[in-house]
Amino acid sequence: MPTSLDRRRFLARSAASAAALLAAREGLALSAASDPGPATAAPPAPASVVRLGQNENPWGPSEAAKKAAIEAVAEGNRYVLATAGFEKRLALREGLAPEQVVLGAGSHALLCAAAAAWGACGAETLAADPTYPGLPQYAEALGGTVVRVPVDAAFRTDLAAMEARIGPATRLVYVCNPANPTGTLCDPAALRAFCERAAAKAIVVVDEAYRDYPAPGRFESMLPLVKKGLPVVVTYTFSKLHGLAGMRVGYAMTTPALAAALRKVRVGGAPLAVSNVAVAAASASLDDAPFLEACRKRTIAGRDALAAFLKEEGFATPPSETNFVFVPMASGAAELAKALEARGIRVSARDPKLGLRVTVGTEEDMARFRAAFREARAALGAA
Repeated sequence: MPTSLDRRRFLARSAASAAALLAAREGLALSAASDPGPATAAPPAPASVVRLGQNENPWGPSEAAKKAAIEAVAEGNRYVLATAGFEKRLALREGLAPEQVVLGAGSHALLCAAAAAWGACGAETLAADPTYPGLPQYAEALGGTVVRVPVDAAFRTDLAAMEARIGPATRLVYVCNPANPTGTLCDPAALRAFCERAAAKAIVVVDEAYRDYPAPGRFESMLPLVKKGLPVVVTYTFSKLHGLAGMRVGYAMTTPALAAALRKVRVGGAPLAVSNVAVAAASASLDDAPFLEACRKRTIAGRDALAAFLKEEGFATPPSETNFVFVPMASGAAELAKALEARGIRVSARDPKLGLRVTVGTEEDMARFRAAFREARAALGAA
């Protein structure tokens, strides 16, 4: 039987290989997205690119977060000392014990840590298809098996189908809610019941990166299941509403035992997983409620306007509860994404067989998007 040291060595080697593999995949994806294809009569290259493909907050970070980050740079010669204190603050805010909160370099790093802890070395992970790829891809890179369950006809996570697929080999169940890339939301009662039953057979990870955007009463966190002691991990990130995507800070909430397991495989370990600058900015952002609410309102207004525009253009989009809109397309998504890129608009076509994903930008960004979208479709239609 492998020793604990053998396992640590394996995980270290596997994590390095996985990082290289995922970097290669990301590089190939970016190359494919930016490849203009055969020479055509494309419009002149725009002076700037509007980023509508990565679900960033175009208005953040707040002035308070920027000020705190700048001040923290003065201590950039020191190793992080504020991590434990920030975890305690988050725990108090969420109604948890400090040992139940784990900081990470964005929720992506924590999702990968979950894959390393419970989805590697032949373990089976269950996830929707499509979904945010971080955890499933990392599990596969570490030698795990991923079972992907198609979303339903309304592009919602098919909880019934996922539950039916849980078997003796299932070690990890991943649910992104609200969902990326479809923007849809699970019924709270149905998701809660699913997680309770699934947690009797496997560890359940619920990714709540977009929890700030649903309309009031539409969303419920699965954090109460953590407080009940179930083997559930809930993740959150400062990359979306807080506008700190470049800072890389997020956190996981779970039972003390599962939190300890995450800390063992967290890249960088404690306390080096998150920079002092990121901790300072995130802490300040938590206190800037007026800025966060203003961003939320502008995002929702922009999201509704974007969905209405796409409807006018003949696209039936699923109702979004996030900061982006998913555009189902049976064909032509890759071509449309390239035509938009040529006009200075970058959207996501991660799986061109499914469609496009368009992030809400500033009012000026969206005006440019609408003009470019009409131009691109006209050019493609004439080709």
